[in-house]
Amino acid sequence: MKPLCHLFACIFLLLFLATPLNAQNIDNRTTTSWIGFGSVAGSYVTKSGNKSIGLTGDSLEIMLWQDIESSGFFDGLQLLQLKLAGTGIDGSGISHEPKLELLNLQYHLGWNWDLFNLVHLQFFASYGIGQTRFGVALQRGTVWSNKFEEQQTYSDMISYGINLIFELTDRLWFGYSSVRLRDSQSVDYGYTQSTFAPTDYQSVLLVYKWAAPHQNQRGQEVTSTNR
Repeated sequence: MKPLCHLFACIFLLLFLATPLNAQNIDNRTTTSWIGFGSVAGSYVTKSGNKSIGLTGDSLEIMLWQDIESSGFFDGLQLLQLKLAGTGIDGSGISHEPKLELLNLQYHLGWNWDLFNLVHLQFFASYGIGQTRFGVALQRGTVWSNKFEEQQTYSDMISYGINLIFELTDRLWFGYSSVRLRDSQSVDYGYTQSTFAPTDYQSVLLVYKWAAPHQNQRGQEVTSTNR
C-alpha cells in the first residue's frame, strides 16, 4: 500500500495542474462538463492455476470541467468509478468469484478537432490516482469454500482514448467515449496469488457547455447600454 502522504501529495499536484484555465484569466473558446455511463471490462489472473478470468461491470465518469483552447488543446479534471466482477474456474478446479472497485481522480490532456462546427473528435491521455477495493471468494465443489476479507489500497492509473461529441443545441451535447486502461493490482491471499487488471471501458456522455466569461460580460454591457 502506498503511504497516505504520497497519495495526498499526488492529489495536490493534480489539483494544482488542473486549475481551470478560465481561473488563470485565459480566454477559452469552450468549457464543458459531463456525466457518462457505460460498461467496463478487465481480467483476473490466478497464478496458482495459471488461468485468466474475464471481468465485466459498470463505469461512471464525471467530467468536472474540460477547457478547450482555440488552438484545439484541452485539459480537464474527472472523477472515474469502475466496478467489475466475474466468475471462473482455475486449472486446479477451484472456482473464483473476484470483485474489483476503483475510484480515481484523473487529469486529462488532449487535442480537440472540430468537424463541420457540429462534431468534436478528441484524442487524450490521462493520469489518475485513487482508491482500489478488491475481494475474492473461492470454492471447490461443495466440500470447501473460503471468502477472503475485502482489502483496499491506493493506486495510480494511466489511460488514453477517444471522445466523439455531437452538438445537439448550443448548451446540450451528446457523445461517446472509448478508453484503454493501464493498471493492475497484485493480490496475495496466502493460498492464491492473483492480479486484477481493468483493460477498457466505453461510455455514453451527456455534455453541458458553459457560457464563456466574455459572453456574460458582453451581455451585461448590452443591458447597461439599453438602460
